[in-house]
Amino acid sequence: VPLLDTTQGCLVEDILLSHGMNKVDGNDLKYNLVWTDSPVRKELLAGLHIYQKVNHFPQSIELCDEDRLCRNVQRMMRLKGDQFFTMKPLLYVLPQELPLLRQHLKSPENRHATWIVK
Repeated sequence: VPLLDTTQGCLVEDILLSHGMNKVDGNDLKYNLVWTDSPVRKELLAGLHIYQKVNHFPQSIELCDEDRLCRNVQRMMRLKGDQFFTMKPLLYVLPQELPLLRQHLKSPENRHATWIVK
């Protein structure tokens, strides 16, 4: 099964190769999967056949980047109402929003909260 891979020494590549895929040259149009760690060119997407798959789609960074995802969810909550969301993420971009984070941490109910820091 042909694979067009544009990553650099990726674990995913090793897994795909160990499961029977083989890597093809970037000029070879006979492939089933494009695996890349960068945005996909619109020309490549426009020329895909029904059997060809890609691991990215246009603007996927809006979902994959945590701060963008959180901001998008917050924006949709404002637009559509928060009753449609079971998860309500908080996000503080540091150092710009450090005063807001400090204020949030001072409240008693957040004293023992779990945080993800990236």
